[in-house]
Amino acid sequence: AVVCPNEAVVEPFLIPIGYAESARRHGAELLLSTEVTSVERQDGVWRIGIGKSALVVDGRSKPGELLVQPLKEAAAPSEAETVSARCVVNCAGLWGDELEAMRLGGGEPPFHVTPRKGQFLVFDTDVEVEYILETVPTQFTKGVIVWSTIYGNVIVGPTATNQTNKADRSTDEETINNLKAWAVKAVPALKDAKVLGTYSGLRPATEFRDYQIKAHPEERWITVGGIRSTGLTACCAIGEYVMEMVEDMDGAPQPDRLPERPMLGVSGAKKRLVQARSRINLEPVPSLAELAADFRSSGDGTVLVYGRRWLVSHPLSSFGMESYSGKQGGVTS
Repeated sequence: AVVCPNEAVVEPFLIPIGYAESARRHGAELLLSTEVTSVERQDGVWRIGIGKSALVVDGRSKPGELLVQPLKEAAAPSEAETVSARCVVNCAGLWGDELEAMRLGGGEPPFHVTPRKGQFLVFDTDVEVEYILETVPTQFTKGVIVWSTIYGNVIVGPTATNQTNKADRSTDEETINNLKAWAVKAVPALKDAKVLGTYSGLRPATEFRDYQIKAHPEERWITVGGIRSTGLTACCAIGEYVMEMVEDMDGAPQPDRLPERPMLGVSGAKKRLVQARSRINLEPVPSLAELAADFRSSGDGTVLVYGRRWLVSHPLSSFGMESYSGKQGGVTS
């Protein structure tokens, strides 16, 4: 076995919402459910065509159902607006290669995204899984994992299956049965546990094992592609790295940067914390009990966080808020 003392379980909905709210309070404008339809550079400025996207996918089974039904890709939206930018960061995930092709005027992108589906099974049970149970990873996947969420649900997954459709997050009975068998093998007490539902996610896999992060200073364009499961852990570091790329293109002085510093491991990095250049302290988020009560009473899948209502888009969070009973991981909240 391998012990990973710094591995943790988080609330997957609140983390990006916190980042989004921090960005907004630093002056960013968020255009949600918006799709890029075209890009063109004119006189040193990028003109980006955008339109409202009709694609809304949460990738989870409906209450009372086991499987997520197949969904076809939605038609591209008509261009309704143009925004301008001196610098563009392409972090479009599953659609990163398509945006690169737009940058190149329809040319061959530097990488190709192949959606890699991971299916998950969700148990509503009093069985406590104290540790994150992992298999020995391969070069392609970390394997199937069994763990408890902060809401107390037990999850088993993900699988790893390549597909071509970038919207289809359906689950299938054979895979789910295999996941249940795996869960019972790892934790025998799950044999008679109640199955709450299933969900899936799509990783933006490419033909390369590593991240595809590259600056194009002559175009003032930065590519950030091929970020898969490790993106949650690495996102802050990637953000700092990309920020330095932008500052390099602007010629800004960087007194706090150490160009030749060695890459640190997790333990070393914890001892060498870097102070933020700008900090806005967000108010505390609601407790799990408050989130669950708000989610159930709203009836529209939203909760109130940071003074505004957000759609709970991550399946782990919506499953958890639906089934939360006040006890998670053996601790009553």
